[in-house]
Amino acid sequence: MGIKSTLISALALAAFAISGQAQHMVPYVSAIGNEDSRGLDREWTVINANEDSKKWSYSDRDAFKKTEFGVGALYERSLESPIPADDWLVSPAIYLEEGKMYKVSWLVLTDGFSESYEVVMGEGATLEAMKSADAKQLFEVSKYMNYTNFEKKSVAITSEKTGEFNFGFHVYSPVTGYRLFLTGFEIVDYKLTPSIITDLTATNEGEEMKVTLNWVLPATDDTGGALNSSDITAVKIYRNEELIATLAGNATNYVDEAITEPGYYDYSVAAVAQAEGAPATVTTHYVGKLSALPLPFESDFTNTEAVDYLWTFIDANGDDLTWKQWGGGYGTYYIYYPNMRSDTVEDDWVISPALNFPVAGTYPMVWTGYGYHGNLEFWLMKGTSTDSREARIGVLTRDDLSTFSPQDKNFQITVQEPGNYNIGIHCNNNPTVGIEYYMYGLKVDKASGINSIAEDGNMENAAIYDMLGNRVMAPQPGSIYIVNGKKRIFK
Repeated sequence: MGIKSTLISALALAAFAISGQAQHMVPYVSAIGNEDSRGLDREWTVINANEDSKKWSYSDRDAFKKTEFGVGALYERSLESPIPADDWLVSPAIYLEEGKMYKVSWLVLTDGFSESYEVVMGEGATLEAMKSADAKQLFEVSKYMNYTNFEKKSVAITSEKTGEFNFGFHVYSPVTGYRLFLTGFEIVDYKLTPSIITDLTATNEGEEMKVTLNWVLPATDDTGGALNSSDITAVKIYRNEELIATLAGNATNYVDEAITEPGYYDYSVAAVAQAEGAPATVTTHYVGKLSALPLPFESDFTNTEAVDYLWTFIDANGDDLTWKQWGGGYGTYYIYYPNMRSDTVEDDWVISPALNFPVAGTYPMVWTGYGYHGNLEFWLMKGTSTDSREARIGVLTRDDLSTFSPQDKNFQITVQEPGNYNIGIHCNNNPTVGIEYYMYGLKVDKASGINSIAEDGNMENAAIYDMLGNRVMAPQPGSIYIVNGKKRIFK
């Protein structure tokens, strides 16, 4: 901006300040909700145009916790509402300059029902200003549905004059509409920013310690405008959120040969123009040689690739009703077992990856989930076949499972011999009604008291007792015994 433009802006600001009007400058960012007051930002205006009992309000529901803002605005009504929505949420006045380009963005989410809304730019926080002939519609969607994660929407605008402008979100969903979440409203100076790249894949072969990435460059910017290939100046590669390479703007593949440890890796790839675009992300299959996983082990099933690669699903009765990964609302995941029929005897397994139990002893296990109308068995197994059962860990009965929401269930795993074991969860009911199971997590911790146990390879001259107090004449390697009043591991 030159000296003349700066002077004009300063004079304009002074004029608005003298007039007593509120003044917000670009960049402007708002969560719309205020966590401290547990209400909407006081500078935002709610207009209940249809004068019913439902209107925009503050919310801190779990859906917002998945954003950097944590709170926001929510429009919600019952599914039995007799009239369509007609409700506005209008920003405070924001100062814009004539001829200058800006980007207007917001985060939005629905809850499984189609919603209709528009974004309007006007001069005033009133219904009349939003509906006047001078107001400009910036965005509209009549059947919008997105019920997993917030989606960022952006539009590019050029101000036709210098002054203060308000931005209104108008929800006008029909009677079938239900819920609309809104947060992260911002206005910034426009910079050409590529949209997210597409078709990102990460492949690795066998036990090789390398990953090959491929992708397709975007053809639009993040507001939907056309993007020339020459506009992209660079492509950035991230591994586990760390920048590992910056490539030429026309790059569409990359081979990462700098991996030093086996495991799963998250890659992000972003195109860069005047600004860096939002990254596309992908998770690899297991890279390198897979061995038994150390304790503590925990899985919440959010990593689809890990679930596919590590967990074993067995439909032993061949009825096509078996365990599977399932994605729920707001990005939650679980392992789901459905059997809505009453004529099929269940015989279905979900089996964990191999876990390393380094010593004989007792290991705490927590299963998180719930279910309806059936029991679940838990087994310690030496492999992933149904005949590799070593010992039954425990059973959850129908009453244990019928909690209607995920609950933690605690078990104790007794390991007689150190080694690698799997955890098997088995459905084997003979249902008379439909049965469902929802598994949200499995955690196996280190053995109880292991930190206080010393390794000792020489116990020949001491009396040795097992954990029940019985004298032992032939101790087994890796097992825990009492020697001179202390726990010891015999080597």
